[in-house]
Amino acid sequence: MADVPNDNGGVLNLSFTPSPSSDLAYTLIYFESSDFSNASGLTPYANISHDDPTTSMLISGLTDGEQHWAAAVTVDEDDNAWWNVTTIGPVYSTNDTIRQSLLTMDVTGDGMYDDGVRSGVHVHAGAPFSISAQLSSEGTPLANEELSVTIDFGDSTWTNTLTTGLTGIASQGWSDWSDFIGSWESHGGVGLVSVSWSGGTYGMAAQSVSPASTSVDIVSTMTATFSSSTPTIQLDSEGTGSAALAAIADDVANQIHIEGLPANWQLGNGTEVIGESGTTLFDGSGTGTISIDFITGGWLDVIPMTPWWMTLSPGTIRIDLYPPPVEGCTDSTANNYDANAQVNDGSCTYDNPQLVFVQVSCNADWQILDNSTQTMADVNAHPYGVQFAESQQCHRVCHD
Repeated sequence: MADVPNDNGGVLNLSFTPSPSSDLAYTLIYFESSDFSNASGLTPYANISHDDPTTSMLISGLTDGEQHWAAAVTVDEDDNAWWNVTTIGPVYSTNDTIRQSLLTMDVTGDGMYDDGVRSGVHVHAGAPFSISAQLSSEGTPLANEELSVTIDFGDSTWTNTLTTGLTGIASQGWSDWSDFIGSWESHGGVGLVSVSWSGGTYGMAAQSVSPASTSVDIVSTMTATFSSSTPTIQLDSEGTGSAALAAIADDVANQIHIEGLPANWQLGNGTEVIGESGTTLFDGSGTGTISIDFITGGWLDVIPMTPWWMTLSPGTIRIDLYPPPVEGCTDSTANNYDANAQVNDGSCTYDNPQLVFVQVSCNADWQILDNSTQTMADVNAHPYGVQFAESQQCHRVCHD
């Protein structure tokens, strides 16, 4: 007794060799789902007469994987039989076709991203991220099966293995995309979430089940804050200065995408004079600097050049450049005082000698002599005493 090869299952091929005895009347075939050693009292599956040439039969309608045993008993013309038997078994039928499988997956993020060119589940810092897959075969969930999960961004791949539960579902999730990239690495752009199953068997008969796989596109984006600690710059007398820039990503794991990011800049002013232009690069901390040489003053526009999946806010910064201050003599007592001068250039000139007038205030009980007004010079910055002499009388005034 054996399974019928290359069939859809449920059938066993049972064959026997008839007794060569000349007084053979018939052969009884016994077919049971449990082992037995004595056939008396059992119901025969078939009764084959001695003149029937049949030596084999197909037993159908069986449950694949369910074990069966068989034996034959010969009966002579006097109804004599030996009921003690040795069975053949266990044998079970199998479905030799490949059973189909179905693998579905649901990836969640912050809705869908679609810019007309690229589309997929939108993932970014601040949004949850989860993967859920279900494996079944012809409507029946497949439990305790290992699923391979991968997330690909270019040449970088994250892998993990999930095991299906009783409903055929396996899942994994993160409350924030930042948690996921923090445990792996940060990537921007279009990625691919894939889940696959290598195939297996089904049922007691271990019918082969086909492998399965599926995938879902994801789009990873990031934002960053663009700023300058020098929103206005007072150029020096030579028209030079330095602008300080900063770009800080929405998550520390995304800061690696800022390093090396170019920012184009342009000098100009309100009279439509366009000056020098160039490019600066942000370093790993998100800092950038621009050296300025623009004697007229005006403005400096800076525009970071970001990939499509990165947004810096604001997208452009304008820094006001104040022209060099007017230099000249700022001392109103000088001969050449310049009311328009903002910075003293040391050019002030004075009449020679220079007199410094000192006003001395005395307490009410002090006596001030007639014609006692005198002139004195401030010779140093320390406290000093001043004496006035008049007609052989001396009065001392102390000044702090």
